[in-house]
Amino acid sequence: MGCIDSTVSDKQHQLYRLYDASLKEQDPTLFFSYRYSKEGDPKDYWNPNMTQSQLNSYRIKFPFGDFERYFLNLWEAGGDKVFSSDMIEAMHYLGVDKTANTHQMMMDMIRTKNKFYRQKEELEDSGIEATARFETLEIEKRLWPVEDVYRLRNKQNQPQASTRMDLEALSDIYDTHWAIIGALDRGDPMKQKTSARTIVIGLAKGLIGSRSNPFIAADGEAPAYLYFVIHLNHIEDHSLEGIKNQFQILHDEFDGLDMIGGERWGAWDLAPWCEERDIGLDLWVATYDRQKAMFSEFFTAAKFGRFKIPPVAVAGYKKDDIFEEEAEVFDHDPPMSGKKSGFFGSPEKQLKDGVQDDVMFTIGGAIYAGRTLSVTNFRDRKGTKSFSTFFPAKGLLGNY
Repeated sequence: MGCIDSTVSDKQHQLYRLYDASLKEQDPTLFFSYRYSKEGDPKDYWNPNMTQSQLNSYRIKFPFGDFERYFLNLWEAGGDKVFSSDMIEAMHYLGVDKTANTHQMMMDMIRTKNKFYRQKEELEDSGIEATARFETLEIEKRLWPVEDVYRLRNKQNQPQASTRMDLEALSDIYDTHWAIIGALDRGDPMKQKTSARTIVIGLAKGLIGSRSNPFIAADGEAPAYLYFVIHLNHIEDHSLEGIKNQFQILHDEFDGLDMIGGERWGAWDLAPWCEERDIGLDLWVATYDRQKAMFSEFFTAAKFGRFKIPPVAVAGYKKDDIFEEEAEVFDHDPPMSGKKSGFFGSPEKQLKDGVQDDVMFTIGGAIYAGRTLSVTNFRDRKGTKSFSTFFPAKGLLGNY
């Protein structure tokens, strides 16, 4: 008799295949005892000394999916990447049945839907494919896409920025005003061995319920901020003028940018431009500790449904959506003995046509640049309004 004692694995791993075969009773010699905790409840653990405070401590000490993998023992966390495919998909939805703040229900529905597509052929063989397909179509109807509220691509699949009216719609859904943050990740045009790009994004930061109750975050707990990507564009010539033009679009549309952030080397002369417009500027050297801070908040917001981004029109090297492409491969290696530092990023970034991580670092940078912005900085965004009058034409009804 052989015995394997293990935490969960990736779903492409042999361990998951054995588990799946055991569930389907395909091999009478297999016995699989799978213990997990969906929410991290001490009652789920055999150890009688396990407490909620201890689990909360582990949750802080083991970020980027490690807590879910090693302590909750969830299959969807068994891969070695920071963001699971289900988590990435959930970033494109606001909730269920046109209702926000339904993250756990939404995740359960996404997992059910994706399980159907993974097992489609097996379900066809078993004769229950039609029923499962109907349930999946019902799930897809109930999911609430971010694109129902605002889009970052036009009908020609070209990038477009969101508008202040889009932000007003989000304000009504989440009962919050916003801080607006810009960030850049500038590629070096002189480097020929890699395919790094220059990316500019705009990010809206808010807090659910804070429009009605500005003191909602004053009870001692860390506020659970919302983050919406409201602009994403690729500056093909890497020029600072191109970067400034994108920031100007955001500055004009949303009645001012509150903060711009990025790595120091690529933004050396943004300071006077920002000073002229009263925009805060936060430039840094990308140390491991600083990256850990930015991606910890990014991951936590995504995990609990507080980071949202609609599909984007900027293509990657292997997929039509550069954000999805980079999020799927984004990796983290913690510091280890014999290594100078840990690593965040794409394992393919040094390859000429490898998947990069420019968008992920720009988003992480925007979250980090806005770390000191709170409810006191949030405000209604009026933008630049037109005071012209529209006179509808008359007498044009007829057959043409």
